[in-house]
Amino acid sequence: AGQSRANKYQNGSSTDPTKCSNCTAGRFQPTEGQASCLLCIPGTHQNRTGMSKCQRCSQGHASDQIANVKNECEKCVPGKAQILKGQTLCLDCTRGTFQDLQGRSVCKKCAKNYVSSASGSQSCLKCKQGMYTLKLGESSCRECGGGKFGKGGGCIDCPSGWYRSDAIIIDLTRCKFFLLSLLVFL
Repeated sequence: AGQSRANKYQNGSSTDPTKCSNCTAGRFQPTEGQASCLLCIPGTHQNRTGMSKCQRCSQGHASDQIANVKNECEKCVPGKAQILKGQTLCLDCTRGTFQDLQGRSVCKKCAKNYVSSASGSQSCLKCKQGMYTLKLGESSCRECGGGKFGKGGGCIDCPSGWYRSDAIIIDLTRCKFFLLSLLVFL
């Protein structure tokens, strides 16, 4: 498949009137009776001789080369992905997403309480204590509000008998210290 009928003829030089020549790797010719071969365009590759078409880059791969003679296009590097076939470049993962592996077609969303604030991320960072996210794929952490305190990259309610105002108090120990300090001054 993909080979021209001319391939069944003995390969010779392009000037030999008794033989046809195979298109070299990185080139193709879809039409019989032609005097030359065409170059594979960017987004394609061809590592075989005598072919009638070039192969499109697969998902997770891209090539900006003309006449690419490789068996496959370049894999997208971590932090990038390409979902479409036949592309010339891989795209940066958007904020809130990441890709830690090469040759992937899509980026992954950051888990809850993890963020990536820059495009092209290879990983997500855990929200600092006292901060959280509402859902998957967020690019920034939010501060715990009143009545809640930070616990390992998320927020939990202050227990009965305790409170926390909107002032930044990151953990229950500080809430407790703050409360004890108020009692001493009363």
